[in-house]
Amino acid sequence: MDGITPAATPADALATQTEVQPDVTINTEPTATQTNEQPQPPEPLVTQPTPPAPEPKEPLAQPNPDERIGALEKRLQAYQTRIVKSTAASVAARIGVNPDRIDTLIKLTDLNGIDADADDAGSAIEAAVRAALALAPEFAAAQGTGSVTGHRRSTAGESGATIAQIAERAMGIK
Repeated sequence: MDGITPAATPADALATQTEVQPDVTINTEPTATQTNEQPQPPEPLVTQPTPPAPEPKEPLAQPNPDERIGALEKRLQAYQTRIVKSTAASVAARIGVNPDRIDTLIKLTDLNGIDADADDAGSAIEAAVRAALALAPEFAAAQGTGSVTGHRRSTAGESGATIAQIAERAMGIK
């Protein structure tokens, strides 16, 4: 057969083949991670020139104390205005202004000259809101009759009863 002689057994075939092993060298020296040494960073290829140190800047000018006091007074006035307006909105809601129209009523209410820190600020705000509501009664929430037959329900203020008395009558609470 074409110059190749068949082997008699598979073992003979293996014996006739030559094993070729590649040249492998094993490094037995420990690496940097095995010896707890820190690896050294590689050397930079190109060194950058060190930038010049920045020139010292002039210190920031301190604000004038009078300007600072003026700015703080403006902020205080703005906060007091917000307090007066929010108190007026809560008064308007309490006295029965339509919730959708409270903001508009507050814009129409004369709240100038009311000091939020004054002892009578609450009563002055309530008087101003009631005066605005008297000039524009359409801002009041619609009062329902409570019945389709036209019988009007009385409220706590009309009957002279307190909320506790009304609850006592309605639920038997004492």
